[in-house]
Amino acid sequence: MYKQTLALRYLVILVITPITFFLFSCVDLIKKSVKCLPPPSEIADSFSKPTENLITDIYFDSTLSMQGFVQTHSFSYYQQTIPLLERPIINLGGQANFYKFGTIVREEKLPERSYRDADKPSFYTDQDLVSKTEIQKVIDKANNNHLTVIITDLFQEESDIEILSSKIKDKFINNNLAIGILAVKSQYKGVIYDVGRRKESFPYEQEDVANLRPFYLLALGKHSDIARYFDGLLQTEMSTFPVTKSLIISSQLTENFTPFSTVETSDIKGLNEVTGVLVDGANQGSNFKEFTVKNLPSHYFETEIPFKSLPNIMAYSQIKSVINPCLCQINQGSPNIANNINNNSPIVSSTTISALEINANFNDEAKSESTTKEENANQESSTEPVKPQSKNRDKINVKIKVFPEKLEPQSTNCFRLSLYASKNSLPDWVADWNMSVQQIEEWKKKGTPFDGSKTYNLSPFLQTILNTTKPKVADFYLFVK
Repeated sequence: MYKQTLALRYLVILVITPITFFLFSCVDLIKKSVKCLPPPSEIADSFSKPTENLITDIYFDSTLSMQGFVQTHSFSYYQQTIPLLERPIINLGGQANFYKFGTIVREEKLPERSYRDADKPSFYTDQDLVSKTEIQKVIDKANNNHLTVIITDLFQEESDIEILSSKIKDKFINNNLAIGILAVKSQYKGVIYDVGRRKESFPYEQEDVANLRPFYLLALGKHSDIARYFDGLLQTEMSTFPVTKSLIISSQLTENFTPFSTVETSDIKGLNEVTGVLVDGANQGSNFKEFTVKNLPSHYFETEIPFKSLPNIMAYSQIKSVINPCLCQINQGSPNIANNINNNSPIVSSTTISALEINANFNDEAKSESTTKEENANQESSTEPVKPQSKNRDKINVKIKVFPEKLEPQSTNCFRLSLYASKNSLPDWVADWNMSVQQIEEWKKKGTPFDGSKTYNLSPFLQTILNTTKPKVADFYLFVK
C-alpha cells in the first residue's frame, strides 16, 4: 500500500511539474511579447468645432462713461455696431439674448428689439447701474455652454483685475475655454469716470480717427465660437471701420495636433522604428511611434512636426516639454492567455521619465551656437524682457534621446509627451492702447490734455489673463522597448 501511494505521488509530480513550468513560461513570454492597447486617437484638450445653434448672451455696460459713445455729432462706430451684434448669430441659426449691467447685473432680458436703444443716451441713465463696471458679476452669471459677450470700455481698477482674472481662469481657462477681445475705436463726446487710483473724471471729445476712444467686445466661451463670431462681425459693415483689433487668449494655438505616426523620422541612431510590434492597431492616423532599442552606445531620433497656428492669437516662442508615464495595457476581451490571467492589466506599472530627454523648438528658432551666445549676452545686459516673435511657425523641430539603462527592462515603456509654448506675449497694440497710473499723473503734473484714446489698465488686465494659460503646441505618445 505504501509503495502504491509513493508511486502515485511521483506520478503527480511528474505530471504537474511540466504543466506548471509551461504556464509560467507562457506568462513570461506573454509579458515580453504582448501588444499594448493604442492610446486615444484624439487628445482630450484638442480644438473643438463651433457649436451648432449657439446661444449667445450679450451684456451692455450701462455705466455713465459709456454714454459718451452715443452723444457724438455723427452716428458713431459704437452706435453702428449695436444693430450688427446679433447678425452673425441669427445667420447661423443661433439665438441672442440681451442684458444690461453696471454696478449690478439685471436678471431680466431686455424686451424684444429694445437692445437697439443702446444707441441712445437714455439707455445709460439707470441709477442702479451707472456707478461702476462690475464685469466680475457678469462672469458669475455666465453660462459655460453659451457664448458670453460683454460690451464695455474695460476701465478696471487693480483690485477688479485680480478678482476678474481669477474668475475667468476658474470658470473658463481651466475648463479649456477662451477669452476674446474685439477692440473698436469710436467717436466720443462725454465724461470718462473712475480714471486712475483716485477715480477722477475727465471730459473727452474726439471725432478725429487718430484719437478715437476704444470700446471692447469681451467674449468668453469656446475658442472656435469666439473666432466664428468675431469673423462674422468683421464681415459686416464693421469691416469699413477705421480701427479694429482682435485677440483670442486660450490654451489652444493650433486647430489640430499632427498625428505623430505621420511625421517622418529624419535622423535615428541606436533605435529601430517599428509599426504594430509593441502596440495593436497602429495606422497612419495614430498619435504615437514605436521603437526598439539596439545595443549601441547612443540612442536618439529627430523629426519635424508640422504646425499651423490659429489666427488672432498671442505671440509665442520657445517650447517646454512635459513627460508623463502611461500604462501599457492588454487588449480587453482578447481570447489570449494573458487576459485569462489578468484581464486588461497594466504590463508596466511605473516608468521613469528620466529615460527620455527632449529638445524642441520652432523651426525659425533653430540658431547657431554663436548666435545664441550673442543673444544671451545681450539679454543679460538688458533689463527689457525678450518679446516673442508674432509670426506664425510651420514646423516644430524635435530631438528625443533615450537612455536604455533607465527603462523598465523586458517591458514596453509608454510615455505621453506634451509640448507647450513657454514664452507668450500680447500684441503691440495692447501696449499702445494702455493707460497707466504714471501717465495719468504725468498728464496732471504737466497740464497736458487727458488722452481718452487709451484704456486704463488694459495691459495688466490682459497680461494677467494670458499668464493663466498654458498653450499646447503638440501632444503625442512614445512606446519604447
